[in-house]
Amino acid sequence: MNNELIDQQILDLLRIPAYQRTADDIAEAINGITAASQLETAPLCPIQHEQLKLRAIVQLLAEDMQAEEYGVTLELSPMADNWRAPLSMLIKLGPGSHLIGFGKTAEEVLRDLRKPSWDKVSA
Repeated sequence: MNNELIDQQILDLLRIPAYQRTADDIAEAINGITAASQLETAPLCPIQHEQLKLRAIVQLLAEDMQAEEYGVTLELSPMADNWRAPLSMLIKLGPGSHLIGFGKTAEEVLRDLRKPSWDKVSA
């Protein structure tokens, strides 16, 4: 493990102002740290790629809608493969106002986007 190189990668990343950092800058630092620490990383499986894709899209939607909260869930269980969708998302727009979606891919979840039945109907 090369601690000096790890420290250098971290310092290089921190020298970039936070508002100017890009995903490429962060990925480059992570890759450099991984190489310097001689870590072996396993590649992501397809459903994990879908989760990351969905998370990015939901974040953009939530920010555009000025949502109070949002989240993406990946359920890894034998049940998810058979009858339940492994991916889900929730955007809380305000009190009693939500959007949800379920699916096996990011696209399926977004096509399923809807108000849940448990949302209160405004009077």
